[in-house]
Amino acid sequence: MNNLPAMNHSRAPGRTCLKALIHNNLGSVSDPKNNKGCGGIMRVVPIGLYFADKYFSDKIDRLAAEAASLTHGHELGYIPAAMLAHIIHLLSHTDNCSVFRAVEDAKGAMVRQ
Repeated sequence: MNNLPAMNHSRAPGRTCLKALIHNNLGSVSDPKNNKGCGGIMRVVPIGLYFADKYFSDKIDRLAAEAASLTHGHELGYIPAAMLAHIIHLLSHTDNCSVFRAVEDAKGAMVRQ
């Protein structure tokens, strides 16, 4: 990463994340308390990578949605997070899976759920 200086810059969590944590106002998919935004999507890649041997895609999608909805309870906060985890899961654990196929599969999964 030394050849990408921008990757070495210190980053901070967004205001939505901090506000939810400071005020102990965590939500869930079934009890949304916070707004939309991109903060929830940042924490779900490990879910797509780690849980592949333990769960099927639908469970991984739900885990990612719940993780994102802790601070981003709007549908536009947690659905993209579930979709990203689904895509990461397929690309990292399915032989010869193209990005196009992973995205199409994720779109179908979001409709089903």
